[in-house]
Amino acid sequence: MARFITRLGGLRRKLAPPASRRERWARKLYVPLVQFARGRAESTPRDEVPLPPPVPELVWLGGTVMDVPGADARPAPIRRLAVLKLDHIGDFILGMRAMRVLREGFPDAHITLVCASWAVDWARQSGLVDSIVPFDFFPALTREWDRSSERIRQLQDAVAASVPGTYDLAVDLRYGDDTTPVLYRIPARYRAGFPAPIERGLPHLDLIVPYSQAIGNGELKARSLQAELRLQMLAATVVAAFGEPQPHPIRACLADSPPRPAPARPFAVLSIGAGTAIRNWPVEHYAEVGRALIDRHDFDIVILGGKAEQQNAERLAALLPEARVQFAIGRSLAELPQLVAGASLCVSNDTGMSHLSAALDVPTVVVLSGQDRMEVWRPVGINAVAIGGWTPCQPCGLKEPSDCQWGVPCLQAVTPAHVLEASERLLGRVRDRDASTATVGIPNDPPMFSPNLS
Repeated sequence: MARFITRLGGLRRKLAPPASRRERWARKLYVPLVQFARGRAESTPRDEVPLPPPVPELVWLGGTVMDVPGADARPAPIRRLAVLKLDHIGDFILGMRAMRVLREGFPDAHITLVCASWAVDWARQSGLVDSIVPFDFFPALTREWDRSSERIRQLQDAVAASVPGTYDLAVDLRYGDDTTPVLYRIPARYRAGFPAPIERGLPHLDLIVPYSQAIGNGELKARSLQAELRLQMLAATVVAAFGEPQPHPIRACLADSPPRPAPARPFAVLSIGAGTAIRNWPVEHYAEVGRALIDRHDFDIVILGGKAEQQNAERLAALLPEARVQFAIGRSLAELPQLVAGASLCVSNDTGMSHLSAALDVPTVVVLSGQDRMEVWRPVGINAVAIGGWTPCQPCGLKEPSDCQWGVPCLQAVTPAHVLEASERLLGRVRDRDASTATVGIPNDPPMFSPNLS
């Protein structure tokens, strides 16, 4: 039954893409059918449902907020930005705060605004954009609007043809599916907006901010975000994803962290704890990684964890050279920023320490399980890489390894060799960047982390 639900969902997405009119009609049939199927599945004892073990697909997630296949580890600086605001006078006013967010988020970018002719004077007087392309996508009076698909397609093509040059980023500040497909037609490296129907053969959006027209379902009364606020939300998300990364606020804690003696040699942190046991990578794997780091880089090893990890920490220490191991078990949170910031490398489970290390720009390799959505809860940082095994059964929400009838294949898919490969690449990136800074005097943005698994 679970396989039937999964296949039904995949078929529904092919026949009715998300946010399309076909999807809205499909939901009227699909939702009751899935609810019925799930009810049947829940009424069937688990041990009577023979399911094949899921085969994990190894995934490597870069550490930036915005990950686009084929893109750099952090998006290249946005130098040319196209903004669409093709609707009416009131809509233009509602979008001006969002335009200001974009202007402040990309202060060095040349911003081209595509707007209706009646908004050109305000756009120029605002000082928020550098150039303006007038285009009347909609008539001055809404009642004269021709909503035929053929006419809309003609207008979309005409707008794209009127926008000069190519862009690093194109954004549509309109909440609807009529103007956003113009983005597919503009030569741009990245595209961002609210959901719109996918068009075969054309690039889709790289960043989509979900609909917020009606929030809530079931017994919850539907609410929605005011139009101006949701446009600011889109603009702020675009800046967070594509803007120049700023130092993480956790760095303010470094000055207040009490000084503690650090190992005399460069050291790597092995953070072996996690909030739930199903996220714990095997101690034996950590030991293999630790021995390799000692042999290859002459690192000392600091074992990090809470008091609950005392037993596993002792097991791990017993598998490593005694003179090269230190414990940081049960340390206060106030001490940890200074300790982690001094590390040359951090290898961690999916836990708070992985986020701390990534936020401090320490080279960080994180092993993810499929308990929750990997792409959502992975750490973010310019020197962070997360590795996990994707399986159709995630996110499962299980707590203990014994709860998984397949032996947690999402976690077991990650081997010490994978973690060591990621570690070597991250350490090499840091060395190259340091060398470039020392010789040239400017930072060198590293290429995307792209492991060779062949």
